Amino acid sequence: MATATITEPTSAANGNIPFVGADPGDGGDGNTLREAITRINNRIKEIYGAQNSGGVVQTPFIDNDNIKDNAVDHDELANRYTAINAIGSTSGSFNIDFSAGAVHTLSLGGDCTGTFTNFKVGQVIDIILSGNYTLTFSATASGTPSINKVGSTNYDGSSNTQVIQVVCTSADSTTPQFLYSVATYADDTTP
Repeated sequence: MATATITEPTSAANGNIPFVGADPGDGGDGNTLREAITRINNRIKEIYGAQNSGGVVQTPFIDNDNIKDNAVDHDELANRYTAINAIGSTSGSFNIDFSAGAVHTLSLGGDCTGTFTNFKVGQVIDIILSGNYTLTFSATASGTPSINKVGSTNYDGSSNTQVIQVVCTSADSTTPQFLYSVATYADDTTP
């Protein structure tokens, strides 16, 4: 976000508005034009963050001091936290793009390799899938990703009620790490 600092004029020679020592707007408050410009500058800094002498914002507008508590809700979150990514029927190699959704749905049409892309540390995705084929996971990396199963349940393509939950525990570009678990699900309103 770009903004400019308003220069406080001290004379007609160095500002667009000539310096005057009188009340600037017949407000009767006794403020000089210079004091008014100083107040405007302070307000700009409050809104846009601290600036250096060149008018460059040094503090981002949205930080711990400038975002209202509970002001961010579901509507402001990125797709990676809110969307469903309907991959559809697939076979062979395909991407599981963490930035495209929190829930990914697909049907295996043959043996597949799903490659994790655009992952972030701590992000959890759910993969709801069907298809009686072998699924292998990989990830975009310059080295070898670490992908580990939690628990002992294996994917069983003969059931149409399978969900795999994946958490990224390291987004290292060489050796990213993931943990996943497999479970079945069924209609049941009593936990």
